[in-house]
Amino acid sequence: MGSVYVNRLQGRAIRLLQILPADPDEQLECQLIEVSLDALPTYEALSYVWGDANPRESILCNDQAMEITRSLAQALRKLRPFKGEEVDDRLATVSNISARVVWADAICINQDDIPERNHQVQLMRDISSNAARVMVWLGLDNCGQASKAVAAIQLVTHFLSTYQAFSKDMRQKNVTWDNQGHGHFTFELCETLFHSKSLQDPWTSIRVFFDLPWWSRIWCVQEAFLAGKVAMLYGDECVDGRDVAVFSEWYMREAQYAGDTPQGSSREAIKRANNVFNHRDRDARHLFMVCEDFRDLQATNPRDKVYGLLGLWRPTEKEKNPIEIDYNKSVAGVYTDVVLMAIRDLRDLFVLRFVDHDHDSDDGFPSWVPRWDHGTPQAHTFLWLNKSRLSASKFYAEEPDEALACSGILQVKGVLFDRVVSTSSVLKGGRESFMTDATFRQSFIELWLEAKGERPNTKYPHQVSVTELATTVTFGIIKGSKERRDRDITQPDAWLDIGDLDTEAVHEFLSSFHTFMDSEKYPGNAGAFVQLLDAVHGRRLFRTSRGHLGLGRSGIRDGDFVSVLHGGRVPFVLRPVTSEAHFRLVGDCYVYDIMNRQVYEMFDVEGVKPGVFEIH
Repeated sequence: MGSVYVNRLQGRAIRLLQILPADPDEQLECQLIEVSLDALPTYEALSYVWGDANPRESILCNDQAMEITRSLAQALRKLRPFKGEEVDDRLATVSNISARVVWADAICINQDDIPERNHQVQLMRDISSNAARVMVWLGLDNCGQASKAVAAIQLVTHFLSTYQAFSKDMRQKNVTWDNQGHGHFTFELCETLFHSKSLQDPWTSIRVFFDLPWWSRIWCVQEAFLAGKVAMLYGDECVDGRDVAVFSEWYMREAQYAGDTPQGSSREAIKRANNVFNHRDRDARHLFMVCEDFRDLQATNPRDKVYGLLGLWRPTEKEKNPIEIDYNKSVAGVYTDVVLMAIRDLRDLFVLRFVDHDHDSDDGFPSWVPRWDHGTPQAHTFLWLNKSRLSASKFYAEEPDEALACSGILQVKGVLFDRVVSTSSVLKGGRESFMTDATFRQSFIELWLEAKGERPNTKYPHQVSVTELATTVTFGIIKGSKERRDRDITQPDAWLDIGDLDTEAVHEFLSSFHTFMDSEKYPGNAGAFVQLLDAVHGRRLFRTSRGHLGLGRSGIRDGDFVSVLHGGRVPFVLRPVTSEAHFRLVGDCYVYDIMNRQVYEMFDVEGVKPGVFEIH
């Protein structure tokens, strides 16, 4: 395979692949040409799933035998022109009008040459954005669902454009019309539309479409997001990427309004597609947020959980090549680079909120580095703090000692607040934790009686208050509206924090909590408060040695310490390793009594003391 590559690419040079015309049964034959990104012919970029390494297919490349994956061979055959077939002039090369010119990573980059891979991945943003269009190969239509799925997607997007123009015209004329009480294109109306066009059960076909492996591949995000035009090939069908983007955005918006989704559809799969095409540009200025948003996507090489997303990132002017692509670096080293850059750039420890892995494992990963190669994205529970004056710490984070950090140790200043002495079970969230977990239910009732002053807990000097209990089980979020969808959560007035206690919205919040608790059977009407309890899902309530109540990660256990670290707008739980100066990071937490810099007024309290800590 290496014989195809006569030299290593440098500077702004890339390779393009000319797919030579042939009859359908003939062997694939292509030619590699070297060009500059500053003087490009017209070409298409191919986006596909690498698939299994075996079986492989032999092709001729520059008159040399070369083996490629079956998935790539299928894509190239789909794009290959037949003999005698004219290729669109806009997609022709200067040298051969009958050949189709594409960029395909597995061939255009020498995958066995790590320095070249490092160099070419750095250019991926330019390669994708300069392509005339990105051709997405979703795969063969083995289930026979392509035609119906594409027809349904195109029907919805076409109707949406007409519907939106109509509804805007009606609003301007102050005309009302029967739309089941809604001013938008609902799932019910969509079902009527499908029925009118004799599309029977299209949701199954749509689910198959969005469940295809391409949607789970990390590189697809960058390739689709940066493209000026996207065409998606599925079997013999082709659909414009803009139609898929509009459809997925509409579906997720309606899912939020309706709560339920059409039977047979796949909410999670369409949510993933919506994130691919309609990524939140507001977060793209922080690379760690981009990595977190796409944590659940797959990558053959876990380093690509960072490198495969660099094209979505919008660095600030002061950042000149802050991430150096190096496939020789360990996975932990690559992720460490992202964490260090985030701390230096923001001067806070927000990136540490996304740590949630096996805190006692010895796999070469520092405990303070998020495992973007594992798991699913964390709920951004504390995004409301961006619009709040609250901060547990009154200091900015200091620039990390890079040499020490690269050895696996993050050195930070901060304050040890108190030690964890008891924890609840891992909570399910919502109605489940409060109505079906008998052990937690009983302990929660005891906390409520303590908060009301009816049954003081003599074990602790600090007694829990009603406000402390209510805000802790909602992770500090006080919703100012009865219905979530009544407010845009991205707007400053969507959430109120615990610094705004003397407001009508907070009184409504606490009244709802009392309604939830005060009844003949504790806790009472879960429906009155259940919408506020999602934050406890997958977490544990805990109590400290002095009696303070908190909510932390599922991995928290007795003997851990609650701390306020410089640059930490929320407290963090640390686990002692060898001494009170050496710890592992367990994760973020909420402790009502220290959310507003109060810890600095407690230095005379036993156990509350500042220090310099090494987190391993």
